[in-house]
Amino acid sequence: EILLPLFAEPQSLEMRHDTTVRIVSDAPVSVQFKKRLLKAGGMTTIWPTAQLGREYMVCSYRDDDDNKGAALISITAICDSTPIEIIPSDTTHSGSMLPGNTYQIILNAGQSFQFRNRNGWEQRSKISEITGTIIRATGPEDRKIAVSLAKFAYVSLDGFSTGETMYNMFTPRKFADTLYYDAPPAWHKRYRYRVMAWANTTDE
Repeated sequence: EILLPLFAEPQSLEMRHDTTVRIVSDAPVSVQFKKRLLKAGGMTTIWPTAQLGREYMVCSYRDDDDNKGAALISITAICDSTPIEIIPSDTTHSGSMLPGNTYQIILNAGQSFQFRNRNGWEQRSKISEITGTIIRATGPEDRKIAVSLAKFAYVSLDGFSTGETMYNMFTPRKFADTLYYDAPPAWHKRYRYRVMAWANTTDE
């Protein structure tokens, strides 16, 4: 288990960062990411680079209570000079990325770009939900990217996050399928499944 130093965490949004994590082994391994808090945490499987894709759809959610949480999206490139398009479904936290517009960035291998929604600490009339945002790599076929979500239950005005945390690495579009199985954990209630459709008039 590897504990990341604090300086490895990006401290600002909507700009390129060089602080990404690269794990290399001399034999096949599986990698999990774990976020530990005092009362709650989250863990997700990290996809190997061979299984990454070029197009993703963001799946997040609004909190059931006061919407003071935040959904933070992280994009990481594995090749130099990777052009990326972002088409937000709603306004981002800074207000500089608007729904329906296409924004272009270029990342080198190991660089990341992060953005998040507006939550309940901003003006309530402007709370945003970025589910449905499209993120895709363009250019040569080897320009693949990783896209992940960190969902915080509570983010204050000064950016401090706490409470229940969910971390998830999104499935590339190329692995979207028509049949899934799962078993909800015992003794837990109110679980929901969110189904993201890549085509219009998709029956569930």
